[in-house]
Amino acid sequence: MTKAESTKAHATPEFVAGLEGMSEAARQSLATMSGAFSTWLQDASRMQGEAVRFLGERFHKDMELIGRLSQCKRPEDVLSLQTQLVGELIADYMNESKTMFSLLGEASKHGLDLVKKSAPRPTAGA
Repeated sequence: MTKAESTKAHATPEFVAGLEGMSEAARQSLATMSGAFSTWLQDASRMQGEAVRFLGERFHKDMELIGRLSQCKRPEDVLSLQTQLVGELIADYMNESKTMFSLLGEASKHGLDLVKKSAPRPTAGA
């Protein structure tokens, strides 16, 4: 299936009718923008999924903390647990920052790749 056939297979009849009067350059531009938007949505979805996963994990750890705090018998136990919690929080958020920056880097690379693919090629006579 060609790209044009794929677009027609997923497009409404009104959309396809609107394409018939478009120039080839406009069609290419629309195809490029459509591909860029699709890639952007996929990357945004990956970042959102990661954020939801991390928040769920942190929520679970916070709920465990409440149980652990209830078992403390002395103020020193609470202080020790709080100290441990701060270390875990810092480690968790640092690791998550690395993960999110990695996903952002991948998304940036995808965007750059799309720009490179769609950039006009110089002609031999120019």
